[in-house]
Parts: sequence; C-alpha cells; structure tokens
Amino acid sequence: MDNDPYLSPSQSIDNTDDESMDQNENIENPKFRNSDEILETLKMHFDQNPYPDDVQIDYIGILVGASSEFVSNWFENQRNEEEMCRQKENSISLKEEYEKRLNLHESFIDEKTSDAPPLFSPIAPPTTSSESNKLRRKLRESEQTCDSLLQTISEQSKQIEELKKGAESSKKSIIQEEEEQNLAMLAKDRKIRDLELKIGILEYSKEAGEREIQKLQNVLDSETSENAEKSKLDLKNAKIRALTHYIESDLKFQLKEKDQELAENYSTMLKMHERRVEEKTENLKISAQFQGFKSTIKKLESRILELQKEHAEFRESVDDPEYVNRLKRKVRRMDEDLDNFKEENRQLRRKLARKDRQILQLEDDLTELKNRYDEEIGWFDEDDELQ
Repeated sequence: MDNDPYLSPSQSIDNTDDESMDQNENIENPKFRNSDEILETLKMHFDQNPYPDDVQIDYIGILVGASSEFVSNWFENQRNEEEMCRQKENSISLKEEYEKRLNLHESFIDEKTSDAPPLFSPIAPPTTSSESNKLRRKLRESEQTCDSLLQTISEQSKQIEELKKGAESSKKSIIQEEEEQNLAMLAKDRKIRDLELKIGILEYSKEAGEREIQKLQNVLDSETSENAEKSKLDLKNAKIRALTHYIESDLKFQLKEKDQELAENYSTMLKMHERRVEEKTENLKISAQFQGFKSTIKKLESRILELQKEHAEFRESVDDPEYVNRLKRKVRRMDEDLDNFKEENRQLRRKLARKDRQILQLEDDLTELKNRYDEEIGWFDEDDELQ
C-alpha cells in the first residue's frame, strides 16, 4: 500500500501528516499549482521536441512561468514514463513468447522421451569409476549455472531496492509539484514491476534448472548401468544447454533490434530538430532586417517634417530680398534633398514590400514543414502502437 502509484501524496499512509501540511501551504502559493493551460503548453512542446536544450528549456519556463529546473524535471519524467510504457509492453510480449516457446520445447521433449525405457531400476551401490566422476563433474557444472542464475536474481533485487530508494528520494524532493511527482512515481513503479517480472522469469528458469538438477541427481543415484547413466545425463545436460543457449540468443537478438530501432528514431528526430532550429534562426534574421528598415523609414519621415517646418518659418520671418534669394536657393536645395529622401523612401518601401513577400513565403514554408513534421510524428506513433 505504501508504494501504490495510484495514491496521491496526500493519501499515502506513511507521510499523511507532514505532506498534507506542506500541500496546504503550497495551495496558498500560486507557483505550486499546475493549471491545465500550463500542462497543455508543456505537452505541446514535448510532442514537438522531447529532448530540448538549455535555451529551449529557459524559453518554455518563461512561457509557463516556472523555473528551468522544473521544466527539465518535467521533460525527464515524461520521457521516463513513455519509456516505461514501451518496456512494459515489450516485457509482456517477451514473456508470452518465452512461455509459448518453452511449452513447445517441453512438448518436444515429452514426445522424444515418451518411447524411452523406464528411468528407475533397483538401486545399486555407487561406483567409483571415471564415468561416475565425469557425471559428478557435470552435475557440479549444472549447480554452478544454477548459482549464477541465483546471483543474477540477487543483482536484480538490488537494482529494485535502489530504484525504490530513488523513488522515495525523488518523492521527497519534488513534493511541491504534485502531478509531476505522481508521474515520476508511476514511471518508477512501472520499472520496478518490469524488473519484478524479469525476476519472476529468472526464478521460473531457476526452478526449471533446479528440477533438471534434481532429476539428474535422481538418475545418478538410481541408475545401475554406467552407460545408461552417462547417456541420460548427457541428454539432460544437452537439453539444459540448448534451452539456455536458445533463451540467451533470443534475448540478444531482440535487444539488438530494439537498439537499432531506437538509434534510427533518435537520428531522425535529431535531424528534424536541427532543421527547425535553422528555420527559426532564418526567421529571426528576417525579422531583425524588417525592424531595421522600419526604423530608417521613421527617421527619414521625422527629418522631412523638420525640414518642412524650418522652411515654413524662414518664409514667414525674412523680408530681405537678398536673404530671401539665399533662402530660396537653400529651399530649392532642401526641396531637392526632400525629393531625394522621397525617392530613397520609395526604394526602401519597395525593398520592404519584397521582404514582406519573402516573409510570407517563409511562413507558408514553415507551416508546410510543421504539417509534414506532424504527419511524420503520427507515423512514428502508429509504429509504436503496432509494436
């Protein structure tokens, strides 16, 4: 009940008093509440890129109003949850395939040994020949294989304990984010259940090995003829070796296929991420150029207004003919400058219109790339569902 992943932190048995008080304090602070809008934003960015870099994590934290550490922990928990779901599905399929093939192998063994002579006969005194020593040596080898299986089981149990300790420590460290904590605990419990399932399979193979060893011991103690003992023990050892070799080769082949598939998926996602980063940088450059053009146009317009104002003031205040002539010449020069400024303004506006058209074209290309990316991601999701 303590490790039930479907209990919230306020419903756990061990931490009822302390965690309920912490949660009551966190309710008053709006930073500790995760709204549906924040979760939708995080999920949208996770669907686009499950492996963001530090800059993207900071940007997402600014969008949702959270710290970068919180965003990185949320992405890591989400990736662990999806990985645990895939591992659980794979472990269930592996267990079903293992049981199916084991049943086929046992039925094959039963068919082969159905016509064999009886195994038991009157007990004879033990022999001390070289054949009996060989049989005992093979029996010790089979016991060593059983010990190695027990050692692997103990290692798996240690891993489970370490994972449980990690789950408890993570539960204490991120108690402020209740929903992210539940996701992390679910992922760790799923991983623990997968490891327990693997341990069950190893225990099942251990029990099968112990049964085979017991059968070999009974055959060694009960057989009277040395030739019969040798042939039957060799047959049993060969069956054990064949079974273990078959299981090891099958698991190695499946792990190799999964590694290749993960490597291909990672390479494709990395290429898509690099392409999206290049597109964003290009859009930022274009927007910067656009802002520069706008600022220059505003400066020219303000300068034109100032020149027009000065021209009007001089026309009203000056009556001297020579000074008026000088001012007229100056006004003509200013008019020429004004015409030049207008011409430059028209050229800049034409350039700005071209840039606007380029920006629209780039936005259309970006939407098309996003649609293509969504279709490809949907294709990957369909492949995962089929697997």
